Amino acid sequence: MIILPTPLSNIVNAIRHVAFFEAASGDDVISIARLGFERTIKAGGFFFMQGEPAEFLFILLTGSAKLCQIALFGQLVNLRTINPSQ
Repeated sequence: MIILPTPLSNIVNAIRHVAFFEAASGDDVISIARLGFERTIKAGGFFFMQGEPAEFLFILLTGSAKLCQIALFGQLVNLRTINPSQ
């Protein structure tokens, strides 16, 4: 299966739905979209691990993602599941 890159207009639209970028101008949103890069994460994969320094801002374009935490005794706790534009 070939995965084609998401059109810039779809990425711009996704960024506009992120509260952090509400006040950004149209030109700024387009610039932000062009600076980013797209990553595909397979089911069960990870965007990042608990305790890693924050290096990126992730914007979910499709699918859903579980936000999990490793509890005191090593059990994985699902804090919430997010969908695009959340």
